Amino acid sequence: MNSENNLNEYSVSENPNTVLKHSGLGIASFVIGITSIILAVVMIILLSVSVADLFMEGSPEPTEEEIMEFASSQSLFLVSGIVLVILFFSQVIGGIIGIISLFQKNRKKLFPILGTIFNLLPLLAAIGFIVFSFAVGISAGATSFS
Repeated sequence: MNSENNLNEYSVSENPNTVLKHSGLGIASFVIGITSIILAVVMIILLSVSVADLFMEGSPEPTEEEIMEFASSQSLFLVSGIVLVILFFSQVIGGIIGIISLFQKNRKKLFPILGTIFNLLPLLAAIGFIVFSFAVGISAGATSFS
């Protein structure tokens, strides 16, 4: 009888016969994370192809004026910039939802864990890339951005 009390004391659910459901917030966080990653990869590929076109069209080393003229003629840069900013904020929201769903009781934790990982790892990678870029710029002697 004592062993039954200890077993029930450490059970995840109050009723051992209850099947745990997946967390709705966890699923939402997972879907936001996967969608954001896929859209970010698509945007980066589109930008890379567009920039590669600049080098294919003109001289091997385009001047700053050619780059600015090319960028102003391409609405893809504006659209992809807006989409990437929206994806950044959606991943922040998805990460918060994932963390909140980790603390829901009597729910499975698979989707909250995956959603938190898929939302926060790209954010940490982007922040790391920005810090790395600044560090390389400073070490190269770039003191102004004009």
